[in-house]
Amino acid sequence: MLASSCEKPAPPLTELPPITQTGANTFGCYVNGNLFVPTEPWLYVFPEGVPNPHAGFSDQQFNLEASGLIDPNIEKGERYYFSVVINDFKGIGTYNFEQNDLWIKLKGIGICDYDNLNSNFKSEGTIEVTYLDTTLNIISGLLNFKLGLSDNTDLNYACDSIVNITEGRFDIKTN
Repeated sequence: MLASSCEKPAPPLTELPPITQTGANTFGCYVNGNLFVPTEPWLYVFPEGVPNPHAGFSDQQFNLEASGLIDPNIEKGERYYFSVVINDFKGIGTYNFEQNDLWIKLKGIGICDYDNLNSNFKSEGTIEVTYLDTTLNIISGLLNFKLGLSDNTDLNYACDSIVNITEGRFDIKTN
């Protein structure tokens, strides 16, 4: 009799990952009260081999990207892409729309798109970088904000005019 072992894939997250500062490669938030955590990479956005989520930073810019499904749309297969860019990045601190060059997007493929560039809604909220280790390439933080429906959204879909991103957290070891 031969013994064999098979590793089962990790089950999908059903709750937010814990807030950590270890480079655990986690991201999560609530979108209008519904859980958003990364699932398998969306190859449209992430070339093969690029981790999901992933981030990068330099002495001038920070970017964070993740793709996944928003519960309760999991059974519909509606995939979303989340992106944050902070230009004029200065390390640990709080960044907001009024004082910083900040760009945030939540994009659904062929469905509702949200960003802070909406001409009819003043986005609000913050991204707080709570930990930065430039030797180990770890960046961690928290985010909470409201975004308006993108001016480019196809209005053939029933989209909320505002999206609330709450209890967001990220902890990523960059390349």
